[in-house]
Amino acid sequence: MPRPTESPWDIYIKSGPVFTLGSGFLEDRLKTGWTVQAGVREPLWSLGSGAQIFCDFGGGYATNSGDGTPVLIQGFYQGIDPPDDHVHFSRNGVLTAAALPAGGSGDLMNTTLHKLERLSFHAAIGGSLSPAALNASDGLQTQLNVRLGMRAGGIDPDYEKAFLPEIATGIVDHLGHGHQNIFVSTDGGEDPELFFGLFTSVGVSTTYQARYSTVTLGAELEFARDWFDLGDYTQFGHYGLGTVTPMLTLGFTF
Repeated sequence: MPRPTESPWDIYIKSGPVFTLGSGFLEDRLKTGWTVQAGVREPLWSLGSGAQIFCDFGGGYATNSGDGTPVLIQGFYQGIDPPDDHVHFSRNGVLTAAALPAGGSGDLMNTTLHKLERLSFHAAIGGSLSPAALNASDGLQTQLNVRLGMRAGGIDPDYEKAFLPEIATGIVDHLGHGHQNIFVSTDGGEDPELFFGLFTSVGVSTTYQARYSTVTLGAELEFARDWFDLGDYTQFGHYGLGTVTPMLTLGFTF
């Protein structure tokens, strides 16, 4: 049976670049970003021979910039106050009208994603192993670490939205025809606000005793998948983002 440990909490901070993982609609439109994470790690059970099970709680911030590629978004606009009996959109660069109630939609605007930011909290369970072959030196302890966890939090996409030239001209003309307002319908550039993700990581760390605390330096490679919906911006039902993040870690045990 594993033995409960009485070790104190370890406080850590991690940081590194965030690379998109694989090829996909969103992955291909984001540049390499960066992340910073902080949290606490508590050993739960000692398995003997330098192995133990631990839990991990913390939070993090991650951001990726867009590559500046505009995405053509579908939709329509309609004059209201008084209301039109038709809607307008663009087809092959030409302003087109469709009668209600069937109506329709077509090209409406270009949307550019400038930045995708995520702020999250995470919880994980993990294990560490201190092989004898890596711990021959006095005063230093080297561990191999693995984590598996989940995270959730807020997401904030920063978009630039621009009507197609023929749409912008048509809206101005509509307002000149006596309509007081314009109704625009599109799912392009959704702001999902929340996301959920799973992650796993592997790493190596070295611990030594400093004057006032135990200090841990390490390197870690994290693989993650976050799920969220950016509406018609991502097209074809593409939800979420896969990332791989190499991080340097710094920890303290007081």
